[in-house]
Amino acid sequence: MKSWKIEGPHELNFVETKSKRAAGQIRVKISTCALSETDIAFYNGTNNIRNIVPSHSAVGYVSEADEDSGFKMGMRVVLSPYIDSAVENEEKAQRKIKIMGLDTDGFLCDFVNMPARNVYSLPEGIKDSEAVFIDYIALANQVLENFDFEKGDFLLVIGASTFGLVISQLALYYQLVPILVDGYDDRLKLAEELGVYYTINSRKENLDSVICEITGGRLADYTVFEPRELPFSLAYNYTREGGVIVISGYNNHVLSFDANIDTVFSKQLTIKGVNNGIDEISSAINFLANNVVVTDNLVAEVFDFDDSQKAFEFCSQKHDRSYGKVLIKSKQF
Repeated sequence: MKSWKIEGPHELNFVETKSKRAAGQIRVKISTCALSETDIAFYNGTNNIRNIVPSHSAVGYVSEADEDSGFKMGMRVVLSPYIDSAVENEEKAQRKIKIMGLDTDGFLCDFVNMPARNVYSLPEGIKDSEAVFIDYIALANQVLENFDFEKGDFLLVIGASTFGLVISQLALYYQLVPILVDGYDDRLKLAEELGVYYTINSRKENLDSVICEITGGRLADYTVFEPRELPFSLAYNYTREGGVIVISGYNNHVLSFDANIDTVFSKQLTIKGVNNGIDEISSAINFLANNVVVTDNLVAEVFDFDDSQKAFEFCSQKHDRSYGKVLIKSKQF
């Protein structure tokens, strides 16, 4: 198996290893994978360096499977990066989920052996460049499952990242009213093209007055915060009393941030954390197949597998403002 492994700051090495498929596993030839901000954080050394094959989003073709698996050779599939295992403690079985590309080796490789439960067949109408967003859609849908919302409720989305643009589209599908806050006009313009009516540039506009005007003074009913450039104070300052905040995303390189606990207590806010969409992959595929989420303009660049080093260098220079995904494709596809 050929792969690219991060082994230190700005140290991406090409590695060849032997990998044999175990019974019950599906061997998949990777056709396209996507790089994430966490991948770039590992590469830049802004997160704890670990020897890891990056990428948690990938599409490929079945190259080998058990006869009774339901998967045929050549079948086009998308891979779930969520590895589920039950861990027993003294009182009850707990679900422990690891994410490939973050906690264990990911998809920047030519082949990967996957548990059958992590492999999903793809409808013909979904392109590779769309399918690599499926785990983001799954994560976004899992976040929304944490809100007991009604039609017309306001959802404040802090940050027009890939995840922010995806969850804003899902919010529209569920008839929520998304309010998307970001510091860059190009991201917000794309959000508007995707149908998000309320967008606010935090660098240029007065958030107090604009959010109060949009919500009639009641503030947001629910807020989604992805730890990136914008402060967490936006979440608790602009969520109404008794509202719910979900901290979400894959950016585990952001290990801490400041919060005014007095405001959280006085407003009786509920704060939750969501870092995976393990139970929502099938729903995410359906959303994509039915154009609930559109990803046409969410890809920034495409590189060949052999040029993965160039892809990381590009991302390392651009990631501070980039909302677009960088894809890496096998030359065979």
